[in-house]
Amino acid sequence: MAQLSSGHANLMRLAIKGADADGWAKVSKIVWPMVAQLPADLVELRPSDDGGHVRLTEHGHVVLKYS
Repeated sequence: MAQLSSGHANLMRLAIKGADADGWAKVSKIVWPMVAQLPADLVELRPSDDGGHVRLTEHGHVVLKYS
């Protein structure tokens, strides 16, 4: 796996900060293209017409903890 960029790490931290009780964070339509580029093994994505929702996987939490 390639090294996690600082931009991707920041997006993942924002997803944790904005998460609801189930771990899902709402993402605006403007930010969605950047979130959609996050590695698939680190996040779960639920796209919608107005952006979508993102949630870190267990692997995503571990990688972010040590990055």
